[in-house]
Amino acid sequence: MSRPSRSRSPTSRRPTRPGWATSSGSASDPSIALLLALTDGLAITRASLSRYKKADICVAVATPTGLITPIIKDAGGKGLAAISSETKALAAKARDGKLKPEEYQGGSFTVSNLGMFGVSHFTAIINPPQSCILAVGATSPKVVPSASTESGFETVNVMNVTLTADHRTVDGAVGAQFLKAFKGYMENPLTFML
Repeated sequence: MSRPSRSRSPTSRRPTRPGWATSSGSASDPSIALLLALTDGLAITRASLSRYKKADICVAVATPTGLITPIIKDAGGKGLAAISSETKALAAKARDGKLKPEEYQGGSFTVSNLGMFGVSHFTAIINPPQSCILAVGATSPKVVPSASTESGFETVNVMNVTLTADHRTVDGAVGAQFLKAFKGYMENPLTFML
């Protein structure tokens, strides 16, 4: 049995969002480029395609009974300190088995970090009905060429991330733009403050 083609006409492409990488490759707002779910937070169900108005970011937490993904609601509207504090509080509640259903059901994008276990890279599986999940590996030192040192080399910390995206809603090029923006902000963390 063959599947129908799902080609898009040029007019059906998603519009460029303010803050997303443009054809020049720049991104103007780290809260949008890093915290909003790709493609305006699209989610797929059997019957429909849903679009989220806010970025509700899930964070994978290992518990004695298995993995659970508490949600940082409206992450794009919060500062880094608030996100960090809320993540720690929700992770503690998750490990204690005290999350309410509204604290873990839903979300528009998930981040999974196995770096704390020494895993250098991995591929995470998308949590339906979400369209994307970002897998974060451990940082490790790496020797790279450097024109600014006498030896010609320097040691830098390197981290691998993998974006798993459902290509029914997220084009590979859009995912690459997201990863490029993410890399830029991770390499220049002061831009988070701008």
